[in-house]
Amino acid sequence: MRYYSCFWWKCFWWRCSTQQSCRTWVKKLIEPELNVVTTKIATVANDVNKVKSQANQDAITVEQSGNTVTVHADVDALNSFASTNPGQGTGKWIGLAINTGESSIIGVKYGNYAFTQDDVDEAASVGVGAGSFVLWLKAEDGNKSFTLSKEGKSDTTITVEIIDE
Repeated sequence: MRYYSCFWWKCFWWRCSTQQSCRTWVKKLIEPELNVVTTKIATVANDVNKVKSQANQDAITVEQSGNTVTVHADVDALNSFASTNPGQGTGKWIGLAINTGESSIIGVKYGNYAFTQDDVDEAASVGVGAGSFVLWLKAEDGNKSFTLSKEGKSDTTITVEIIDE
């Protein structure tokens, strides 16, 4: 096993097995994660799906512990409807408001996707504040994990668990 002296004496003590693992450890030490808080969208957009979408929102509860978000729902009882984005298809859509803890989502990435002004506008259309974005999920698809990143911050992985009750 090689030991890399990438950050003072810490890597030697932690015995990083590769230079990359030392870099990851150092990055987490000096670059904090995004401070993510997740809630359900309280009021949906005024579009063709408003009634069904609002009923789904009213039927779920959302809790968060650390970077794990738990959505409780009777998935069978949720309304199924077509997304206003035809490429996303039909599903039992639920909306989450993801607050990144930043003043804006511009500069934040969801996986490889960099948020744009369109995402800021979508969030504003449902009363979600600055630094937040809307995540629409098909409840019937079950659990989902995603990573948020921003320059100067450690990557933050969020896991959404759908509990069918």
